[in-house]
Amino acid sequence: MSPILAEVNRIATHSNYLRRGFSKMLMQNICNELSDLGVEKLFLKVEDVRKAAVDFYEDFGFVRNSSKTQTWISLYF
Repeated sequence: MSPILAEVNRIATHSNYLRRGFSKMLMQNICNELSDLGVEKLFLKVEDVRKAAVDFYEDFGFVRNSSKTQTWISLYF
C-alpha cells in the first residue's frame, strides 16, 4: 500500500501579525490533523531566498529534499 502524502501549498501571515506565533500554531494544527488522518509525510516548497521561512520550517522539523531543483522540504510523522 502506498504511503499517504500531503502538500501545503501556501501559508502567509499579514505583516501586521508577524512574530506573534500564528504561523507556528497553524502549522502545528495542520500537522496534528494530518497525522490523525494517517498522513505519513507532509511536503511543501519554499524559495531558498526566503531564509526566515526556510529556517521556520527546518526548526519545525522539516528536512530539505536535495534531489529537487527548488527547495522542497518534508516532515515525516
